[in-house]
Amino acid sequence: MLLFFILYIGLIILSGWWIIRLLNLAVTRATRKHDRFLERIPPISEAEFAALCRPGTDPDIALRVRRVLAESLAVDMERIYPSSRLLADLGAE
Repeated sequence: MLLFFILYIGLIILSGWWIIRLLNLAVTRATRKHDRFLERIPPISEAEFAALCRPGTDPDIALRVRRVLAESLAVDMERIYPSSRLLADLGAE
């Protein structure tokens, strides 16, 4: 009975270690993904953003949409381009 108890405690300790390891891997991957995002998409100003919009687009509305997207997706507003894709570029799920 004592051997069973010792094995059981050892299993609990090992499973806890694996859970911590998996959580650490998930955080590391998310951090790397965010770092690649920051390297790939340089920040642009509001004037540059408005200049990149399609002709006929109201700059005020485009900038409001940009602000809402930045707040909703927890992305720096300066990293949102008019050509940004929600899933591929901004990570919306």
